[in-house]
Amino acid sequence: MAAITFAEAGEHATAKEMEGCRENKRNRCNRTTGIKVLLLGAISIILYAAVFTHQGLITDFCTRGQWYAAFPIIIVLVISLIHGPFCNYSLDLLGVKEKIKK
Repeated sequence: MAAITFAEAGEHATAKEMEGCRENKRNRCNRTTGIKVLLLGAISIILYAAVFTHQGLITDFCTRGQWYAAFPIIIVLVISLIHGPFCNYSLDLLGVKEKIKK
């Protein structure tokens, strides 16, 4: 049952207890989401900084031909695998949700 159901039935203590549990869970989720945002954000910044500061080396390495041509794809895959969850957790932390069509 929802907390509102207990409140409407006159069991205010049960409703407040249920709301308290929900608030504790929300705070815990925000804390862990915040830690994930900071960690993935730091890794994203490090990866982007590494690519931009070593772009000459990366360009030389990628233009050798043969199997070296797969290196840019690997770089993009690694960055997107880190940056994607960072964006997802950032939006969750800010409370941005998708609109559900009915």
